[in-house]
Amino acid sequence: TAATDALITALNQTEVGEPSDTETRLMISLEEAEPHLFKMLNSYFDLQRASSRAFRVASANNLKEIGMGMLLFEQEYGYLPSVNTKLPGVEHPVSWRVAILKYLDGRLYRQYNLGEPWDSENNKRLLDKLPGFYRHHGQEKGITDTCYVTLVGESTATGSGGATTHTSNDITDGPQQTIFVTQGYSRIPWTKPEDLQYDEKTTL
Repeated sequence: TAATDALITALNQTEVGEPSDTETRLMISLEEAEPHLFKMLNSYFDLQRASSRAFRVASANNLKEIGMGMLLFEQEYGYLPSVNTKLPGVEHPVSWRVAILKYLDGRLYRQYNLGEPWDSENNKRLLDKLPGFYRHHGQEKGITDTCYVTLVGESTATGSGGATTHTSNDITDGPQQTIFVTQGYSRIPWTKPEDLQYDEKTTL
């Protein structure tokens, strides 16, 4: 019916979380009044929850890949990559996302011209090649902004953005207790040397 179609349209635009007591009572009432619609809604919610769990697993895998790339970078260069990563013999600093690309997607890394800034004509062409490990699986296709960023500041794992020499040994709380990378929607092109500014007064 038209009412059912309108309800499904509304549900498709709704972010589904854990049901509250009120929602649970509503579903029970609906089961009694409209058993067919209740079954359809239940299937929808089950599908949404399964999708949400799948996204969390995929994001956790992305973060593991990113973390491994950061540690491999440190192993080779002796310091952690940062928002403005300085590579030996390279004039223009690069984002940590570009710096660790060497270990995660060597073919794409070789297409990035280290002799040019991130927004040169050549390097801007790579924006459309946003790698899967920098993309949340719920993001729309065609988006070139990353959803993985580091925290930029004196008390963070990767420093305040200068010519950093931070290593994992310098992290006083230990790497297991420290945020290296966080996930969230951003308007930062994935190759741009920019991340989330943070200080101790900032609420995460």
